[in-house]
Amino acid sequence: MRTILRVAVLTAAAVVFVHILVDDNRPNWLALLPGVVLVAALIHLAARFLSQRQLADRLSGPGEVRPADGFVPDPELFPFESKWFESSVGRVHYIDEGHGRPLLLMHGNPDWSFLYRRMIPLLRDDFRCIAMDYPGFGLSDHPESYGYRPGDHGQIVTELVRHLDLQDAVILGQDWGGPIGMDVAARDPERFTGLVFGNTFFFPALRLQRIFGTIVNSDIARHQVMKRSLFVRRMLPALVQVHLSDGELAHYDDVAPTYRSRIGHATFLASIVGEDRWLAELELRVDATLLDKPMLRILGYKDKPLTTKEFVAKWDEKYPDAVTLDLPDAGHFWQEDEPEQVSAAIRNTFARQPTENEEVQP
Repeated sequence: MRTILRVAVLTAAAVVFVHILVDDNRPNWLALLPGVVLVAALIHLAARFLSQRQLADRLSGPGEVRPADGFVPDPELFPFESKWFESSVGRVHYIDEGHGRPLLLMHGNPDWSFLYRRMIPLLRDDFRCIAMDYPGFGLSDHPESYGYRPGDHGQIVTELVRHLDLQDAVILGQDWGGPIGMDVAARDPERFTGLVFGNTFFFPALRLQRIFGTIVNSDIARHQVMKRSLFVRRMLPALVQVHLSDGELAHYDDVAPTYRSRIGHATFLASIVGEDRWLAELELRVDATLLDKPMLRILGYKDKPLTTKEFVAKWDEKYPDAVTLDLPDAGHFWQEDEPEQVSAAIRNTFARQPTENEEVQP
């Protein structure tokens, strides 16, 4: 349908363009508008064709299983012990810090467990903090035949949850960590007794999301994201309100140093509108399994597309009794902007209180 519409527009523009040029009763400057449309469309088609070719060429050969093998996190910035899980698609990296109620920390795009480096030290006295890198992100493997779609990630996180046999757990999600986290919790709802979600979604894209998703859901956008690491180098700094040091930005960038290693970033962008069916099915599963779970909702209001009245109303409809933490000065990545406030809210809402017969662990 999109191809038919594109051909129709090009044909109409060409007909008008030629008609004006050959009609002596019309000034030729009237051909400017259809001419511009025609030229712009031809440039777009040429760029799309070249991007398709470049994508296919760069992805056709054997890929690196571990493209970040040469990257070692700075222990001053990431002072955690790396652990590894052999999933069904390859080796997955995660950290497991602290003690208490399990808190599963889900990252989004284009980040990895490094996103939670400020929060874990504030929470590990009350929670067992588990932060995983999805396949294709962080220090995890980049499997050759993996799909990198949100449902694929949900399956692998579920494997880790079952491997660790998490019980009475709280799950936290932001950005794509929201729908992936909801997917994981809906697969095993008996394991999760608390939800923390913010600046995220678990339903098909609303208006502003759909506009952005339509723009970036193209081979041209995917190719540029993978070639130039645009999401890390341009969008990430723009979505954070605090200043990130060169070393911190390098930890987001250097961990995905090659074209192929950024395929996860590009797939997430395409999924905003490309996963409507999966998101619609996820919403139904959440409605059936998770609406009775206690919810802490976090809202970083500097992130306009995910804090519109329409967006907030959708969450209010699903979780009318949610505890809400409003962060007027935080952006999309509130883990970077307000780690203290978010950690305090999680602790106040979900930390276990020891009974009289339980000893408080040191």
